[in-house]
Amino acid sequence: MKPDEKIPSDLFQFSKQLLGNPPEYYEELLNNLLETHPVVKSFHSLGPMAYYIFSYVDLGIKFLSPNIFGKLFRLSEQEAQKKLGELGMNYTFSIMHPADKKILTEDCFRLAEEIAKEIPIGSRDKVRYTNNYRALRGDGTYGKYLSQFCVVPDRETGYPLIGLGTITDISDQKTDNKIIFKAEFYDELSGHKEFTKVFIPADNPISTLSERELEIAHLIAQGDSSEEIAEKLFISPFTVKAHKRNIFEKMQVRKATELASKL
Repeated sequence: MKPDEKIPSDLFQFSKQLLGNPPEYYEELLNNLLETHPVVKSFHSLGPMAYYIFSYVDLGIKFLSPNIFGKLFRLSEQEAQKKLGELGMNYTFSIMHPADKKILTEDCFRLAEEIAKEIPIGSRDKVRYTNNYRALRGDGTYGKYLSQFCVVPDRETGYPLIGLGTITDISDQKTDNKIIFKAEFYDELSGHKEFTKVFIPADNPISTLSERELEIAHLIAQGDSSEEIAEKLFISPFTVKAHKRNIFEKMQVRKATELASKL
């Protein structure tokens, strides 16, 4: 890229130039996009954020905010860069909590594909995808992280060219392990559209409840008595009490207020 050449704010135009420019180009481009691109401008700042630019063309990291990644995952920056150099973005998948990894790599990925297919190729970079996950940190504990990103496809094939996003530590803000997948469409003409789906990781005790138990659990949590629940669900109070015992045992609680807090 020539020194006097203007950096494009259009993500697709940038993607076409992606492989032929030095790393400092990406940082300058990122600053440009933070001011001009609707999705990049919308990234929430909940603390120190690591910005990254990932190429689907050669599966390489083209840019990563310096001196932040190690702090996020409680590693020395030297160790973080070594792991990223060896594994690329696959490093973040390698340290994900196993119960969260399945949801992100299968369920959320499939949803993102379905959503993208409903949007014209030329507008797909206007979708902000958000999800959260747990990851193993350098000190042996699991932290909670928020990922925000957008994907830029080839204008003819729809095949992704780059992913541009952020990673933020939200351990202090998030109190549960639910994974919230969200896709938000930012378009000046069509307005703001949003799709949200909540997943319960397999290691969460809520996932052990049957549909009927979950239904009863919510009624218990809102203060309904066994008789009131029986009347609402057209079952006997004895059946409700049996479900209640199972629910309390599975959720490891002793009273309705504790159940409400866990739900």
